Amino acid sequence: MSRAALETSPGARATRLARTAVLAIFCMNGAVVAHWYARIPAVKERLQASDGALGLVLLAPALGAMICMPIVGALTGRLGSRRLTLACGVFLSACTCVLATAPSLPLLALALLAWGGGGGGLDVSMNGQGVAIERTYGRPIMSSFHAAFSGGGMAGAVIGGRLADAGISPEAHLLGAGLFSMAVILAASRFLLRSAGKVPVADAAGQAPPGSAWPPRWLLSLGIIGLCCFIGEGAMAEWSAVYLRQNLGTSEAYATTGFAAFSLMMAVGRLCGDRLTQRFGPRALVASGGWLAASSLGIGLLLGTPLAAVIACGCVGAGLSTVAPLAFGAAGRNSDNPGRAIATVTTVSYFGFFLGPPLIGLVSQAFSLRVGLGVVVVGAMVFALLAGARSSRLGGPPRG
Repeated sequence: MSRAALETSPGARATRLARTAVLAIFCMNGAVVAHWYARIPAVKERLQASDGALGLVLLAPALGAMICMPIVGALTGRLGSRRLTLACGVFLSACTCVLATAPSLPLLALALLAWGGGGGGLDVSMNGQGVAIERTYGRPIMSSFHAAFSGGGMAGAVIGGRLADAGISPEAHLLGAGLFSMAVILAASRFLLRSAGKVPVADAAGQAPPGSAWPPRWLLSLGIIGLCCFIGEGAMAEWSAVYLRQNLGTSEAYATTGFAAFSLMMAVGRLCGDRLTQRFGPRALVASGGWLAASSLGIGLLLGTPLAAVIACGCVGAGLSTVAPLAFGAAGRNSDNPGRAIATVTTVSYFGFFLGPPLIGLVSQAFSLRVGLGVVVVGAMVFALLAGARSSRLGGPPRG
């Protein structure tokens, strides 16, 4: 059969439709997260919450994600990622509809715990679909999915800000966002690969040595790479504006440009990530991204000027952009149970959101925020070294 005939075959069309569906789901996931972030100030004001209390409540989504990720990973081997993508996506959308209606901080924490669980489960299942589709393509496409997530996040932030400025209540805003997300999930799930992620019972039972659930070393290496990457992402989100405003004396408006530069370059890096992976290979790309993030941020902190800090934030975004897609893809590609492997890597990675902010805060309290941000430099160097090792299993093309 000719190449043109293969590309127009029913199987090829189904694969293209599945890829489009997964892109839509990634985009919706990013948008839903951004819609919630845009309304946090209004919810904080309505509940009259202190900064400290709200900070504790905002840990609930990451905790819920870490609880649900291993569960969804284990279920993926039995039910397949299509069913779980549908279930987690609908659950996340339903939780989004009611987030702003919580009458107290404890109930908001419970709602965010459930919301984070749905989001974490969706992370595992939709990445499992992405790995399965990548295998059928036989070339890197994982970065395009994560680029859709970044694009959805940027669009959600813009739309959320406009709705807030227009006086739309958080309850009405998040209700509409949740219902729209649910409609997209329901429509897209019809085109997902049906058998993706399913594992025969005998294979699923043989994923770990008898009496041990400890993941293999290569899988933990990928998890540590993701953890170091997420420490950097969390630091840019939570500390870049503080550093520019308090340490470098910029205006509040200028202080936001650090995270804006980070987000923009991360989106650009993910858009180019698949071609770069095909050209240079995943191991070289992750390693070079780590050295780029470490060197640029280190130089920016040493120079100590606003312009150097903003440029450094952008370089960190470019350096970290392809790390998570390639780590998750390598986990699913090298395992006979992709859902469980992806769940392991994402769960370890999410510890970065817990570990990073308090660790940087403690170091900053003892020394300075400039020294505290050096944690990101060290983390980037660690994952660059791990990526260069063969034991990470980052290398190699997707298995067709």
